[in-house]
Amino acid sequence: MEDVRKYVAAISRTLLEQRQDKGLERIRTALRRQETRRLDPLASIDEDGSASRKNAELAKRNREDGNEAFAAGNFHLASLLYSESLRYSPVNAKDEDNLAAAAAANRSAAFYQLGRYEKCLEDIELALELGYPRVTGYKLLIRKCKCLLELGRISAAQSAFDEAVDAIDRSGMKKDIRKGIAVELQEAFINLANEVKADGASEASEKNKDALPPWCTLKEPHPKYPSASSAISVRYEATVGRHVVATRNIEAGEVIFNEEPIVAVLCPEEDATTESCADCFAYIKDDAPIPCPTCSKVVFCSLKCRRKALESYHVIECALSPVFAATKLDKMPLVVMVLRAIAQKPINFFLENADKFSDHNVKNGVEGDDNQVYRSDDYRNLYNLVTHEEHREPEDVAAKIAFAVFLTRCLASAGYFASVKADDLEAAEERIAAVALQFLQGFQFNTHMIESVYENRLIGQDAETRIWKESAKFAAGEFVETSRLGGAVFPALANMNHSCDPNVVLLNWGKRNVAFANRPIKAGEEIFDTYGPVYYHVDREERRRLLQVTFSSKNSTFISEVCGK
Repeated sequence: MEDVRKYVAAISRTLLEQRQDKGLERIRTALRRQETRRLDPLASIDEDGSASRKNAELAKRNREDGNEAFAAGNFHLASLLYSESLRYSPVNAKDEDNLAAAAAANRSAAFYQLGRYEKCLEDIELALELGYPRVTGYKLLIRKCKCLLELGRISAAQSAFDEAVDAIDRSGMKKDIRKGIAVELQEAFINLANEVKADGASEASEKNKDALPPWCTLKEPHPKYPSASSAISVRYEATVGRHVVATRNIEAGEVIFNEEPIVAVLCPEEDATTESCADCFAYIKDDAPIPCPTCSKVVFCSLKCRRKALESYHVIECALSPVFAATKLDKMPLVVMVLRAIAQKPINFFLENADKFSDHNVKNGVEGDDNQVYRSDDYRNLYNLVTHEEHREPEDVAAKIAFAVFLTRCLASAGYFASVKADDLEAAEERIAAVALQFLQGFQFNTHMIESVYENRLIGQDAETRIWKESAKFAAGEFVETSRLGGAVFPALANMNHSCDPNVVLLNWGKRNVAFANRPIKAGEEIFDTYGPVYYHVDREERRRLLQVTFSSKNSTFISEVCGK
């Protein structure tokens, strides 16, 4: 971390000495400095010293311990040990034992014994994907067939049965052995299929964990703002910037926004209540994580989430994780979020859409300003978030530029610019550094916390006592304890201004943010979020002090207006 501080300090001094530089010239000055050009973050990291890498010996020991627990009939303990084995198993051609595939296959057996058939099926898919040996692969397909039958998916089980028979034929075993196994499998299939039918089981469809309850949905989405209600309008005034106004009377409890984030990151692991999926933020039971194939730190709740992450941001993040750990940048959520926002898109996306990432438009998304639909996944809306650069101290802007350039060099070190021709590399780095600067400034004032209920604990009247209670017995007026999972940017929600007496309340459903009216809102009334403490929890002077820390003393007029109570 000390080296990063020294670098940021050196670049900041240079920029402050050359205050005549404006716009991209500041970026070019920082990128052309000798300290920057020789900066190769990954080259200075000792990979062998990284605790987040794989560990074959640890994987073997956990698998052997898991085998002992399985043999003793302790299937839950076995699944835990197989999970640890899977977490630390290398996934590469040098691993002749194919530890990862073996751990996934073994864990699927434990899940089958525990009756967790969906998880068993996912581990079978993972083991086959990891290259489970063809000679014994038929065993997994037989288990797959049994799971599908147990779940009542007869047609899918029939397909799995055919796959198993084909795998037996290709296994390389002697003909009479293959024939005996196939006959036994057919008899078992028929018997189990008959039992399922006799029990009246039907084809089951997997429950959609992301399905929203009706009370979370928008009654009538806005044609311009799909994540917002048709009852709102986004407007602009020089004194208050972009803001949200009700266009009709809104009832208490009515959904005003329902939005997926455009970028989201988990909070630092020491602040987390328990392990969560790096992609969807779902809590992961301690016996069923799907680990990253190249590091042992990051886990996912499903193959679907892992594939999504690996096809997007995680390849870059995983490569840079030793750098971020060594420099302590992984403890700086703002920097981590900016890295993810860029890594989610390939370099060609930013180059081909350079016109969208050049001039900052303070009226972006304002109704009547353009005919574009304001979509939550549109990076133009991410780029045009308010930055308050005009209110920032020169030292703050200089430090942000230094961090933006450092992140650009990190991305270069991880191969992000690999597809760019040598003659175009300097311009490409300038473009990414400029985007990173905009994100660093914009995210600081436009990030929402993502929270979740981890345990059904109520907060006592003294604010210190915690009482466990079944969720079905929660009563109106009781406060349920939430746990911080991470932070995210919601472009539509970000248009709301702050009040210490907000007229909306936010609820997280997974990563999604749902805003409800907490009281009746009249047509023409502004709709307010809160960026800090509310008046009925913290007195006015303390609220002002906290907002000044966040928004700087140059925003004193704004602070006086919003802290009136």
